[in-house]
Amino acid sequence: MWSIYVLDINADAPPALLDRGRLNKVIYVGQTSKDVTTRVLEHQGLALGKKRKYLGAPSTKGRSPRLNTKLTPTELYFTEGDAKQAEAEYAKKLKKAGYRVLGDGLTEIDKQSK
Repeated sequence: MWSIYVLDINADAPPALLDRGRLNKVIYVGQTSKDVTTRVLEHQGLALGKKRKYLGAPSTKGRSPRLNTKLTPTELYFTEGDAKQAEAEYAKKLKKAGYRVLGDGLTEIDKQSK
């Protein structure tokens, strides 16, 4: 089973900055077949891969990512392809809503539009 998750990747920013609206919120949208909690720990560098290497996305490294439970959808997907498509669509939706979105989903959208 695959799921989509959303991380606040500026979680260590001063509260005054975080309270300035969606445009100042940087989020990361990802998808995983792992437990979401495990994947978040990997993004935080607290859980390492088999070769003792960092497994998080480069865009989240060193940015204190935290799971955003309010934005993380609860749907589960049976295939990786379905999860990737849903990730891309959800990232696009959040971007239209005014969030600054990072993640592979938007990269895929950019590739498809060219």
